[in-house]
Amino acid sequence: MTIFSKPSKKASSVPLHCWDIIACQLYPSIANQSLESLSHTLSFFKKSFSWSTDLNFLNQRFDALVLTDRQETILWASPGFEKMTDYHVFEAIGKNPSFLQGKDSSYKAKTQIRKKINEGKPFSSQLINYKKNGEPYLCEITIIPLEDPKGKITHFLALENEI
Repeated sequence: MTIFSKPSKKASSVPLHCWDIIACQLYPSIANQSLESLSHTLSFFKKSFSWSTDLNFLNQRFDALVLTDRQETILWASPGFEKMTDYHVFEAIGKNPSFLQGKDSSYKAKTQIRKKINEGKPFSSQLINYKKNGEPYLCEITIIPLEDPKGKITHFLALENEI
């Protein structure tokens, strides 16, 4: 069984990358994923995308996890993302995380985040983001570049906390 689909040129949505993405909707009990379950999901991604990056960062505190590709398109988010932002995970998939930013999101912070992403090193930053209802919240973000065996960054994983 193939779990990856090839996007058609006329497709207006993002292709399904993992059954775990849709499983949260089909099976509500998955919505409260445990650390063990999240670790299993990330291990699946690690194998699927051939990441050489160690996943030992899961011992850090986080409210939500957000996985993006190299172009920073959201491919997956943990159930905690919905709890933190009130956006359904499927509303985020295919978007850049900047859709959470707004009028009070610091230009300086956004510029520093962009610079750090381009450097390709793990880092932490804080930024005002906005929930679906427009309410601002301070988000602490730790971004971890994920590399293939040749050391090329293929994805980014953000560990996010509402402060």
